[in-house]
Amino acid sequence: MMRRTLIMLLSLAMITSLLSGLSFAEKPMSTQIDYVFADIEEPQVGAAPSYDASYGGNGYFLSAGNNNPNYYKNGVGWYDITADKNVPVSGKFEADHIYKVMIFFEAKENYEFVPSFSAQINGTDAEVTFLSETAVMAELQFYRLPAERVNPFTDVHESDFFYDPVLWAVEDGVTTGTSATTFSPNANCTRGQVVTFLWRTAGCPEPHSYENPFKDVSADAYYYKAVLWAVGSNITAGTSFDTFSPDASCTRAQVVTFLWRANGRPEPKSTNPFADVSNNEYYYEAVLWAVERGITSGVSATSFAPDASCTRGQIVTFLYRFIGY
Repeated sequence: MMRRTLIMLLSLAMITSLLSGLSFAEKPMSTQIDYVFADIEEPQVGAAPSYDASYGGNGYFLSAGNNNPNYYKNGVGWYDITADKNVPVSGKFEADHIYKVMIFFEAKENYEFVPSFSAQINGTDAEVTFLSETAVMAELQFYRLPAERVNPFTDVHESDFFYDPVLWAVEDGVTTGTSATTFSPNANCTRGQVVTFLWRTAGCPEPHSYENPFKDVSADAYYYKAVLWAVGSNITAGTSFDTFSPDASCTRAQVVTFLWRANGRPEPKSTNPFADVSNNEYYYEAVLWAVERGITSGVSATSFAPDASCTRGQIVTFLYRFIGY
């Protein structure tokens, strides 16, 4: 009996020794992917879709989408929401359409996307669709592209500095043409017109007071509310205690002063390069501020021509730059 027990103990020891010298391959646990980000060129009217994006994160690669090379490339596809169809690789973005981009991510071996996985495209949270544990699609919808611009004016050309400002001003109701086919960009702008353009750019706010001190501003004039608003907002004053001179040409100095005051009278930080702008003039700070902001520049390196009349083309350009275009 003792001999048999000893044999069994020796056998068990030998088996344990043999097992300790063996190694067993274990299936590695999957590494989890919880976040990726991508940057891609946004749609532009008339441009071809971009399929070259930069990405961040690891453990994945870009799949071929649905493997249709006519619509997908480098793991990227585009969809025309307005037309309800995929955008072909050879296509171009159309005006007044809404598009979304679709980016397909596939996990590498031994990686998987966690249920809380999130993605950003161009810094914005994307909509994520799980195609499987190892494949996801991230989508981002872009804003509607602007409608194709129509220029009705024969005296406004694409090469003119005021081309975009004129079309913007007409589209946004800041002003209209002098006829259906002319804008008269070189015509002088009056004080009444300038405060009206500025008032409309501000959203046509109601005046602080309807008390009208000006005998040359009638209640039925198109600039009536604009003048009262501008005076009540300390943007401008009359040319005397009881006149506004709405039909007088507006000078370069007056226009930049109106804009400067409408912007809260910020203090300029630059030095004065203009020999015709004295530091004791009411428009001194306004001129320096306007030049700093890129709203206008001098007529030369050393002159601003503050008393020169402003044209319609110049006025809408100043306003266009003033609001940040």
